[in-house]
Amino acid sequence: MGLLESLFWGEAFKGVDVNEYIRIFLRFVITFGLFSGFLSLIAKRKPSNVQFSERKENFNQVGKKILRIATVYFVLYNLFGYFIAWQFEETRAFYTGSVENIGFFPSMWQNISNPTFVIVHVFRGILFGVAGYIFDKILNFLRNRKIIIMSLIFGGFGFQIVLPNPLLPEMVRISHFIETTTSMLLFGALVGLILNYTKRLTLPATLMILLLAISCQKEPIIRFGFNTDFGKNSQGICIMNVSSGSNSISLKGEIAVVVGEVLVELIDPSGETVFTGHFVSPKNLDVNESFEAISGNCKLKYKRMDGVGSMRLHLNIVN
Repeated sequence: MGLLESLFWGEAFKGVDVNEYIRIFLRFVITFGLFSGFLSLIAKRKPSNVQFSERKENFNQVGKKILRIATVYFVLYNLFGYFIAWQFEETRAFYTGSVENIGFFPSMWQNISNPTFVIVHVFRGILFGVAGYIFDKILNFLRNRKIIIMSLIFGGFGFQIVLPNPLLPEMVRISHFIETTTSMLLFGALVGLILNYTKRLTLPATLMILLLAISCQKEPIIRFGFNTDFGKNSQGICIMNVSSGSNSISLKGEIAVVVGEVLVELIDPSGETVFTGHFVSPKNLDVNESFEAISGNCKLKYKRMDGVGSMRLHLNIVN
């Protein structure tokens, strides 16, 4: 389930061999399986004198609980992702090519306005909910103890990220290790609570509504792009979702190439390259272009070609 995220951030992992993905997947399966089994054995090591009542749950009840879990996962993923991982400059540069932090509200809007992002991560939440339900049925003991074990099981998912792998640089791994371990420890505890709570639970839905409400508030500027220096092995991509109600998008900023060359491209949702800039040193250039808005994901990319310089280049939605 962890590697599902690479479907959305695939542009950041170009050049990674398929065999590497397979090896990383197998490592996750083996270590996570052994860790989960070990915790389950510890939990059942001593026989319990408690008499457990049989819980008969229909499909509708189980489905509602799993949807609540998926909602909680989506909220925690966004909050912990922004307030922990996204505070590392190395992480922002790795995924977007820019160290600029556009702020909480624009970041949340960029996430929830992208259908692919929402579908992928809600689906991950559902899978985690199904896994949690299976663990809940396996772990047959008191609720509080079960919640602790579930927290450790899901928290173990984050422990593996800090191990060296060809996908993530060191500081990016560390940022995700802190983010994922803390969020999944809390998530695991909430999974145990939701699956063993007998009264009507509306808190996850309330959290989701609150997140959507504050994230959809109108910002003075909806802006994405690059505000960074570029050098050796530098490249980046920024993905902006354009709604059907937008009139046009503008590309504005400046590029300064001190040495070498840099290539900049803007690709519309249909896959057509609507802007190409091949900048050769020495050159300082202002960019001010406007394009028709097409509903979907626009991609702004740059690739260093032995170039050194700086870039302040942004996409703006004109409604």
